[in-house]
Order: sequence, then C-alpha cells, then structure tokens
Amino acid sequence: MPPITDSQIEEGIVRQGAVVSGLVPFYLPGPDIRHIEYKNEGVNVVCVDPYSLSQGDPIDIVVEGVPRDALIVSQTCDIINRDTVCVAPIKHFDELAESKPELPNIIRKHRVLWAFYLEKLAMEEYPEAYADLSQLCTVGKDILRQCTIVRYPSS
Repeated sequence: MPPITDSQIEEGIVRQGAVVSGLVPFYLPGPDIRHIEYKNEGVNVVCVDPYSLSQGDPIDIVVEGVPRDALIVSQTCDIINRDTVCVAPIKHFDELAESKPELPNIIRKHRVLWAFYLEKLAMEEYPEAYADLSQLCTVGKDILRQCTIVRYPSS
C-alpha cells in the first residue's frame, strides 16, 4: 500500500481508530522537540538538551526500534487541523503467550483500562490484537505520511 497522503488527511480518510503501519513509537522526557525524522531503523530526534537550555543548542538523539503498527487515538478533526497525532502501539496476543497467558482473555473482556481490544473482523485479514494505551506517544504528520493504513475503523 502507498504511504498516507495530504489529501487522505484533509478528507478525513485518516481518522480516529485507523491502524497505521510503519511507526517506531518512542518516548522522550525531553522539553522541546524541534524536528523528528526516520533514520534507518530508528528515529532521529532533534531536541533541546535539558542541561543546556540557556544555550538552546539542538542535539541529536537516535532512538532504536522496530517499526510496528499503531492505533490513531487523536480525534479526526485534530488529525486534520493539528501538526501532531497521538498514537498507541499495537501488540498481538502472541507477544503475551508465554509471559502472561491469562492476559488476552482479560483484554478481550475489556477488564483493563490500559488496553483497547481490536477484534478480528470477519472480512479482514488483520489479526486480533490490542492497542497499548499505557504507551501513547505523539508523532508529527511528517512521520504519519511515511506510514500506510492497514485497517480502517469499523463503522
């Protein structure tokens, strides 16, 4: 599938509840992120060094990670009107199989607040999964445009 386009964003095709592929979720305790871009298998983040805020010199921080799917959490109007989008990484139940075998059933029953259950729909190939809301992160639209939509929200 081709990457997300500006027209898909402006027309509301990219909307809350869509699953996109190709994001590297990252979390920074830093104060002022100026620019974010993908670089090889990680994310190149230029931010103000918290120890030299008076100088304001940007530093490069490379966050290693594997691209994965993410659920768009931002409201559709915010996706259209703002420069950033809030996403939650998607995890599959096989990632929990050995460490916490009881957790998939708890997530399926909506008994935890930090997980949003994504059931497998009959007409889709996308597997049963969940969005980990405890790991929300914000990405710029420039990063979102490098992703592809792999699942649209059910109506």
